[in-house]
Amino acid sequence: STNELTPFAASLCNILSCFCRMLNTPFISGMNYIAGYCLIVCCGDEEASFWLFVAIYKKVQILFNHSSIIGSTRVMDIFGETLKGNLKQISKHMIKYSVDPKLWMLPNLQTLFSRNTYPRNYTKAVWDAFLISNSPLNVLVRIAIAIVELMSDLILAANNHSSIIQLLQNPPVDLIRAEPLLTMALKYKILPDDEVDLLRLSS
Repeated sequence: STNELTPFAASLCNILSCFCRMLNTPFISGMNYIAGYCLIVCCGDEEASFWLFVAIYKKVQILFNHSSIIGSTRVMDIFGETLKGNLKQISKHMIKYSVDPKLWMLPNLQTLFSRNTYPRNYTKAVWDAFLISNSPLNVLVRIAIAIVELMSDLILAANNHSSIIQLLQNPPVDLIRAEPLLTMALKYKILPDDEVDLLRLSS
């Protein structure tokens, strides 16, 4: 019963249950982080949070649809290809220790970088960037690569699989600053065919 929950948790349950019923879609892990951050951004306004959540879902719904697993896999493949092409030294280092960054990519995309491990001002900047873009998946892929580059010194200093995974899953908060991250994200080269696919998958 929502009567036994805190006001925030009750609002979160209301948003998610209403959303899943209205769009006839199952709950997917990660939705709670996004809906929770919507509540924070909207200062607890349940209705405003709900419609923000709907707008976000429509932008990146391919990441939440079980039936679109091929599309999600394609996004992760593009992330892997772009990382390898732009950050060659880091990519080689992760391969050396059997780290597949694509396995880290999907959970971060499905939460849209709204987990507690990311500073709130950073998450807000990321959301602003992909919400105004006509290719939001392109923006998210670029931002994920920028996070890896910001941690390049730490990743290259790590000499085992678990240490690198720990960095990817929990980036040091003091390294995540919104403005330099978004500026950095613009510089990466994505293959033309991959750019087209990201735009298509965003539509």
